[in-house]
Amino acid sequence: MTRALFDAISSLLPSKTVDPGDPSSVLASCIEKYLILSNPDEDTVFRIAGTEVYEAYCICCLHHLQSYVDLDASSAEEILLSVSHVEKLKSCVEFLICLGVYPYLDPGVSVPLEFRMEAHSCFRLPLVHSSSVRERNLLRFSKCLLQFRVCRAEQLRRLVSPALFLGDIIASLMQVGYVTVIRNSRSPDENTASQERSREARQLLWKLLCELPGSVAMKELLILQGGSVGSQKVRGAVKLPPAPVWLRKACGRLLSRLLVRGTTHSATTDNGAAPSSDCGVRSLLFASASLAPGVIGAPGGCINSLDPRLQPALAQGLAQILASRPSWLIGKPRTGQAVDQSAEQRYFQSIANQVLDLFTLKFTSVPTEPFAVASGTMSESVARFGVLVGVATVHEFCGRDFPRGKRLLLEPLLTVLYQCVTPENYKSPVLDPDPIPDCTDECELASVHQWNRMLDHVNSLVTCPSKSPSVLSELIRLSNPLFRLLTQIHLDRIDSLTDENESESTGLSQINKPVRNTVGSPISSLLAQMLSVGLEKRESRVAVLRSWSLLESHMNTTSMTDSIPLPRACHPRIRFRPPRPVHDLVQETTNETEELTTNSVTDITSVPFRCVLTRESVDWFEHPHGLSALIEATLDVINQFAPSPVSNIGASVLPENDDDKDDPTPVPLLETVFHGTAQPAFTADPQASCLPSDFFLSLIADLNECLSRILIEPPHSSVLVQINPVSVLQSHQTRAAVISSVLAASMLDRMGDRIWPQDPGQLVQLFEMTLERLSLLMGQAENEECCTFLAETLSQLLGILAFYANQIGPSSTCATSATRDQFARLLPVLDKLERIGQTRPTVLSDPQRELLHCLRVLIATRGAVKLNGEFNAHPDDANSLMDKPQPSNVQWGEQTNVIVNRPLIEECPEPSEALEQSAVDTNSSEEPVNPVLAEVFEQLDDFLIPVRGHALIMLSRLLESRDACIRGHEERIFQQILVRQLNDKDSYIYLNAIRALSAMGLMMTDRVLHILLDKFSQPLPAGTFPVDARVEFQLKLGEAIIRVLRELGSVAPKYRTPVLNAMTVVTHASEPLVRAASLSNLAEFCRLLEHGMAPIMYELFALIELHLVQDPEPCVRQAAANLARSLLIPVVQQSGLPAWLPPDLLRDLNRLLSNRVRIERDSGVREQIEAALGQLDQCVRGSLFRAPETPQSLIKEIRVLRPFLD
Repeated sequence: MTRALFDAISSLLPSKTVDPGDPSSVLASCIEKYLILSNPDEDTVFRIAGTEVYEAYCICCLHHLQSYVDLDASSAEEILLSVSHVEKLKSCVEFLICLGVYPYLDPGVSVPLEFRMEAHSCFRLPLVHSSSVRERNLLRFSKCLLQFRVCRAEQLRRLVSPALFLGDIIASLMQVGYVTVIRNSRSPDENTASQERSREARQLLWKLLCELPGSVAMKELLILQGGSVGSQKVRGAVKLPPAPVWLRKACGRLLSRLLVRGTTHSATTDNGAAPSSDCGVRSLLFASASLAPGVIGAPGGCINSLDPRLQPALAQGLAQILASRPSWLIGKPRTGQAVDQSAEQRYFQSIANQVLDLFTLKFTSVPTEPFAVASGTMSESVARFGVLVGVATVHEFCGRDFPRGKRLLLEPLLTVLYQCVTPENYKSPVLDPDPIPDCTDECELASVHQWNRMLDHVNSLVTCPSKSPSVLSELIRLSNPLFRLLTQIHLDRIDSLTDENESESTGLSQINKPVRNTVGSPISSLLAQMLSVGLEKRESRVAVLRSWSLLESHMNTTSMTDSIPLPRACHPRIRFRPPRPVHDLVQETTNETEELTTNSVTDITSVPFRCVLTRESVDWFEHPHGLSALIEATLDVINQFAPSPVSNIGASVLPENDDDKDDPTPVPLLETVFHGTAQPAFTADPQASCLPSDFFLSLIADLNECLSRILIEPPHSSVLVQINPVSVLQSHQTRAAVISSVLAASMLDRMGDRIWPQDPGQLVQLFEMTLERLSLLMGQAENEECCTFLAETLSQLLGILAFYANQIGPSSTCATSATRDQFARLLPVLDKLERIGQTRPTVLSDPQRELLHCLRVLIATRGAVKLNGEFNAHPDDANSLMDKPQPSNVQWGEQTNVIVNRPLIEECPEPSEALEQSAVDTNSSEEPVNPVLAEVFEQLDDFLIPVRGHALIMLSRLLESRDACIRGHEERIFQQILVRQLNDKDSYIYLNAIRALSAMGLMMTDRVLHILLDKFSQPLPAGTFPVDARVEFQLKLGEAIIRVLRELGSVAPKYRTPVLNAMTVVTHASEPLVRAASLSNLAEFCRLLEHGMAPIMYELFALIELHLVQDPEPCVRQAAANLARSLLIPVVQQSGLPAWLPPDLLRDLNRLLSNRVRIERDSGVREQIEAALGQLDQCVRGSLFRAPETPQSLIKEIRVLRPFLD
């Protein structure tokens, strides 16, 4: 029988060489041969009679395929086909799909025909628009092939596998069941028959999808739904036609139903337990991972590795799918259909349960697929990707609907933290009966295993690439138990160190000590990361850190509850204990530690503590070392958040004898304080270094507040301060004062210069609080020793203040107008101190009062009036802190020249005047001024903007024409343009100043261009925000440099080296606008170089790679992509690739741009990268394919410049 089938199919298939002119005759001859050999029944012959050749051929193919099904059902044994027979059977199905399926499918449904058959052009048929014919033929084809799924022969079942023709069956059923057809022009009988066929196709399709493994069904639907509508376009990939809208919607509805359907299989897992009924999310995970680029799979279908570069974007896309509401749950406004709330609740509950199941992939080895299709276990790469999908889904869920996300995902995931915050809501007995019970414990809230899993979940949520602010806020609200655990760890460490000092022999504490020290660092790092990514404002971070340290926040309660998520207080009876209360033997402890390490994944921190609820409330202050542990935990978090620049060792592990050592790091300079701590060029959080100083200032404010409450009743004895805690301070205020004072003392002792102010606001706040405290004490101090002590302290403080205040003048390069306004906040407290000195002459000496008055004048005039020298009114005063007498004068100008009879306040020059202080004053040596130039200089000094703008235009014309009147006045002109006019805020002024400066640079290129490059490459002060006049001044200089180089034209390559050096230095500036401007200037300069780029190609590529890959600012990455495109722009008019581009660099440039365009999220940067790739593609095409010859290109023209005269 199989031989007869083989002969029949051999006659049915056409030869490989088909005449493209008349393929119908070839098919007709095949039909004739087949009818002779197969002897079909009368029904088949009747259907073939009178039909087209192609339709008759499809009927023959269906008849032949049905013969295999009948043979398999009638034979007693399993039929066996040869390899050649199977290949001919595949060819038969291919011809059937080509002639009997594709003409009835809409464009975009299934894979294009040219990818299925080599001779597709010979057998391509036009689309059939008759819906009834289309539905009947597609349904007949689908039913025929579906019969192969129940055949006993493996060779026949393999025809409808995913690797062969399963997708064609699904596409045919989708076309019949879900296509939208207008049935108004047909009869009612035809409409009824069409609806019946559509209903039958949907039933067959849903039955097929339910019988298939979940990942296989979802993979086929994703392929049908995909097309080329994806957001990322991969170069070199096959471009499929876009799928129609109805197909995408139908696939989406089916995917949503498959996500929450229960399994119909009765198979069991390896351990004998029934598989989970909710496996849709895991199947979707495996299906999407198998379709992702860069997948390394095994022969059995298991995925061994995923491309880590594509995992975040793919996980975010799956999270959006899982968090979206399916279309069948959305009500229809036109029909008035309401949304089924119970169905929606059940849907999201099922999704949430499956998402929570993804978090267990890190801890257990689970099958890749719930059924036997994808054999093997899930690899570590896929397991990590599943956890990443779960974390991204939690963030997406809570970002869209936080109450629902909290109830369905966060509360089950972070049950341990919720139990620690509100244990009365969880009435559960002791969860782990294995530990020895303690009489003081009521129940166990979380075991060691549960606590370790919760820490891993929190770490995954915090380190997710796409974070939800609501999730981060909720984690901060639940962070108090984590800080209490860190405090317990430090408490145990202190106890072990105390026991070690008291005992003479080495005991158990020495063995446990390294374990306990290694646990605290990950928890403190996790808390520091919460502060970094969960809170953006500095005051918010300080408020959270104060809440951890049992201190109240200084912020307003109404605004704080709206914007800052403060941690919720732990239950007063929460306590953390080791796994076993009593450690009798060292061997038991070692075995327990090894067991905890073995049961945990390598990247999960093992915390050997369990959380219990005691019968009585626990007070940290009752323990002898409770306060010390709280201080150590707070400093540990601060050290993790803002580590020391010398080393990353926390303060808690410093030796005790470090107090006598000198701090190698000096106090920050004025530039560091005024512009923040010097940060690298690409710092993710430049405000991180301000947390120690902000927190220290809040502690000083606490001490000032407590001191003001204490001094409400003035003391009557000779002591400095008389404290009455019963009538003045409450118990909680006393506790807060103790914590603040001990924390401040510890920070002064251990953190060194990190608590010093990092910006002008902190500096002024520190001076303000310290002077307020001194004024409060000086107003009530009566003892002579106290007055002397306060006077000496005030002298030191005023000296430091004078150091900073004396450098905020208009000639300072590091002080801005905002900085001067910050120092003006000190005027009220200085007035208060001066009034105290006037009312109580014995408290302040004459030099101190004189210095106070001078500081008030200096700060009130915003630095316009400077202080000269040191101050001492009486040289014979032995108690003075000054070394030598100096006249206490208020002067204007340089310190070496005493100028008198000047007005107290004059107009301050611009900040940019300090850039040219070293310029030589050539007024005495200049030549007589031309009347035209004199009028220009006079108009430049006018205060009206139009007059100065007109003067700059006249000066530009004189410079462009190289008028003789300019000779001898170059220095004055350069000083007027560069120093005064270029820094003006009005565009009418500084644009004309740039024009004049570029004209001067073109006239004296060697002198002016090098000066402009030196000024442009000066490093910017770090931490300036917003961009001040100094940054704007640097950007204007860059524009003037490019104008000069553009005017030079072909001479520009002469200055290639100095321009490249200056621009490279500026590309590492701290301001993103300056970095982007430098790269843009380099791109403009490269267009002028052309062949001159050859010696610097590798330097340019290094700059492009550095900023395109590592820079966090989109504008800088966009400028880097533009620089890559500019390397190819000069050769647009030529044919072929540029000769100055080495082959290896061209390869690396193409690889860099191709990789970045896939993972770049910013649309502007991606657009520039695609433009660079398009430019590269155009150059490559020009080198591979020459332009066709045209009649115009073959014409030679001979032009005679001087024709002969007759």
